[in-house]
Amino acid sequence: MSAFWDGQEVYLTGGTGFIGETLARRLTRQGAKLTCLTRKRERGARLAEMGCEVVEGDITRRETLEVPSGTDIVIHGAAWVAFGVPRQKREAFLATNVQGTANVLEGAREAGAASFCHISSVAAIGATPAGLYTEERAVEGRVPMYKSLY
Repeated sequence: MSAFWDGQEVYLTGGTGFIGETLARRLTRQGAKLTCLTRKRERGARLAEMGCEVVEGDITRRETLEVPSGTDIVIHGAAWVAFGVPRQKREAFLATNVQGTANVLEGAREAGAASFCHISSVAAIGATPAGLYTEERAVEGRVPMYKSLY
């Protein structure tokens, strides 16, 4: 698999998160050239130490994110995962997770990226019944109420 990533131009959102930073470390070790979007450049210090280019922007503000031309793969991991989101914060939650994703998709399209990958955590849907919990089970309605808007 490492030969696949060697020389790939990758744009990553969410690189300062647990999953994103782990992924960035692995991809840079395998030869990928990463550009990582962070809301505050100083939060990307560990990414910069790995050899990533850190750029500042916000997925909720399309004008602040620019996927570089020539990017091969966009990996979108930035999100707001929360449980019990108060009604007054739902608009911001949706702006991040819905419009933010649309903004990153648009940036990938404009840059001519060949691939787009959305990553997330199993924690995003909250507690589930015992056993393997696939997407098919979720749409069957086996969980009466999600604990997160995500």
